[in-house]
Amino acid sequence: MRRLRIRFPLVVLALMAATSVAAQPPTQCSARLALHLGPVVTATKNPCTQAPSEFACGGFDFNAATTVNFNGLLGTGYSAYVVVLELDPDAGLSGAKFSTRSDPDILVNNWVSCGGGTAVPDPGNGGWTISVDFDPLTECQQTTDPTDPDSKNGFAVLGRFYVYAYADGTVQFGGHPSLENIWPDLEEWSVTDCAGTTHILDSAGAFGWLGFGTTAGWAPCMPDDVGACVLRNPIPVQKTTWGGVKKLR
Repeated sequence: MRRLRIRFPLVVLALMAATSVAAQPPTQCSARLALHLGPVVTATKNPCTQAPSEFACGGFDFNAATTVNFNGLLGTGYSAYVVVLELDPDAGLSGAKFSTRSDPDILVNNWVSCGGGTAVPDPGNGGWTISVDFDPLTECQQTTDPTDPDSKNGFAVLGRFYVYAYADGTVQFGGHPSLENIWPDLEEWSVTDCAGTTHILDSAGAFGWLGFGTTAGWAPCMPDDVGACVLRNPIPVQKTTWGGVKKLR
C-alpha cells in the first residue's frame, strides 16, 4: 500500500491564504449621513442624551418603517440631529467631518457636539463646517440598531442643531467656502473608524436632507444608493489595545 504524502508547505499556504481573506478589517464604506428632526430639548438637558435610541431606515427593508424624520413644519422649532446610519459596529466610529448649508429663510444654529471637535459657522451660506471626535479607546461608537434583526448595522449621533423654518426650503450637507482652508486634505465628507482609517464618502446617495413646508426632505435609506468609498490614512492600532476596545461592547 502506498503511503499518502501530504505536501505540508502547500497546505500551510492554503490555510494562510484563507485566513488572510477572512481577516480583512471591517470598513465604514456603507455609512450614510442623515438629518433627523426631533423635539426641542430644554437648556437644562444635554441634547445628545435626548436623541432617539434607534433609527430605522426602512429602505433597507421594504417591510419596515423609516423612523428618520426628515420633513418639518414652518414656524416650528426642532432639534436637528446629525446621525451616521449603516454604521458597522465592528469597525466602530471615532470621528466625522462634514459641512451643512441651508436656504435663507431657515435658521440653523446652536450646534451641540456629542463628542469633541470644532464647529465653524458660515452666516452667508446658512451653514456650518464641523468635525466631531470621539476617543477611540473609551468612546468608540458601536451602538447596534435594534431594528436590525441581525444586529449588523448601527448608528452614531454626532450632534444637534436648533432649526426653525420661516419659509419653504431645505437644510443639506453641502459645500463651505472656507472648507479647503480648514481641511486642505479633505476631498469629500468622511467618517473615521476606531482603528484610525478615514472613509471618504463620495456617493451622492450617502447624504440625506431636511425639507420644510412644501419642500420634501430625504433619508439616505435606499439599498443601492451608496458605492465604494475611498480609504485614507490608516493608523495601526495595537492588537491588545483594540481587543480592549472590543471588550467594551
